[in-house]
Amino acid sequence: MSDFIFDSLLPPEKMFVSLLSICETIPMNIKIIFSQHKCSIKSRHNYKENTEKRINKYREKNSVFLPMFENEYKTLCHWIKKEQHTRTYMRVLVNKWLQKKYGNRNLNTVDPCTLCEPVKLVKIFDPSSRGNYFFEAHSLKKHFETALTYSEWMFPKPSHPKNPLTNLDFNEGQLLTIVKSLQAHAYSSWIIEAYKASRWNLANFALDNAICLKINSITQLCKEPTTETQELLDEFILNQYEDNDIDNPIIRVVLNWAIKHKLNNAYMKSWINLMKDYYILKFRYNITDDDHTKLNVIYVRSMQLFDKKEIIEDYKNERNLQLESDSESEGQVIGHIILHAFDMDIERFLEELDDL
Repeated sequence: MSDFIFDSLLPPEKMFVSLLSICETIPMNIKIIFSQHKCSIKSRHNYKENTEKRINKYREKNSVFLPMFENEYKTLCHWIKKEQHTRTYMRVLVNKWLQKKYGNRNLNTVDPCTLCEPVKLVKIFDPSSRGNYFFEAHSLKKHFETALTYSEWMFPKPSHPKNPLTNLDFNEGQLLTIVKSLQAHAYSSWIIEAYKASRWNLANFALDNAICLKINSITQLCKEPTTETQELLDEFILNQYEDNDIDNPIIRVVLNWAIKHKLNNAYMKSWINLMKDYYILKFRYNITDDDHTKLNVIYVRSMQLFDKKEIIEDYKNERNLQLESDSESEGQVIGHIILHAFDMDIERFLEELDDL
């Protein structure tokens, strides 16, 4: 069994490498700031987390001896709390000092997104870079919303907003400055306010706004159609085709062609809007595949779209013309290749005849 840890650590102030000794030479007014300053949310969280981590480390190593050395253990815990407290507030003091020393140093003059000087300026001090960054308010708003609403196949995966010039996460002080500046320029949004309300915690932000984030993901997917939109729309139309018991394979084939070639057409946009409403209903009311009561309106509207025979007939004719055109062009290419090969053979034949 290893030696008991308290024997080698007592007294704590002699064995710990501590910042507490610095406080003896710090002026009284700074000590008062230490005691009265309201530490940031993130600093308080880090202080509590680091303190518990260090205390648990000694608790696990000496669980057998804790009842016998209860007073010594309390002394050790008290010392760890004091030291961690000093470390936390020293970081606050250092950041304040850096901001005062390098507050007039500017690291950029134009916004990285607009490549112009910011009109509605957001000024951010970065302690690690020792200077100020300038951004346009609208650019930062869009950057925040893009990071916080990012999703893959309607599965939200929010990420912390990063400084576009350093690719590092904004710290809490910078986030507060940005949010206040965006509010002053009337560029805030529910996404940014929800992020602030979650105390910059992505897990809490995603959990508290799960439905809104999912609705936002399908809205963006339908607003700017991509290949992902086409695949999702094809699956949606197939499900509606089967749920409405439509027995006409031509309709299915024609609509599959229209998804690839007529997505910006008014009729296909109606299908996209219907798909958006379908998923919004499912997300909002947490509808399962077995519950179709709230989705009846979707089935009725999809049936109305299937009944537009004239539009589907026009698509059918366009599809046939395209297939004929493609087949003719393909035949021309093949014929050109054959003729080219035939010409090559004649040239070779003439060359061999000259040799004779």
